[in-house]
Amino acid sequence: MDPRVTIADDDLRLQTDLSLACYRAYGRLQDLRESIDSAAGQPARGEQRLALRGSGVPENPDILYDSITAADPSQETVVGLQQKLLFMLNLLQAADARPISQAVAAVKQLAEIVPSLERRWEEVRR
Repeated sequence: MDPRVTIADDDLRLQTDLSLACYRAYGRLQDLRESIDSAAGQPARGEQRLALRGSGVPENPDILYDSITAADPSQETVVGLQQKLLFMLNLLQAADARPISQAVAAVKQLAEIVPSLERRWEEVRR
């Protein structure tokens, strides 16, 4: 770490824990996206798969000019949630300060959506 940074150990631990939560949730979603993509050749429920997956791929977000918006978990897409997790990861890593309570809540809320997307995939692939 840059020696000019002065951040309390507890604050750095919180930042690290939240970053790791984003990273792990993103990894689960990547596995899910790859599973959906590998089923793309199957004609059954193609529209449902696309609605769950979302279009495109997540990109490196611009934390200065971009933002994220909460979505109903039943309407969230894998790619959309990956994009939000990348945004939060970049936001957390760009600051040399304790994450604010809204960032803590956002990471928790985003990570809690992952299991619902995994359940939706299980229903679609049956």
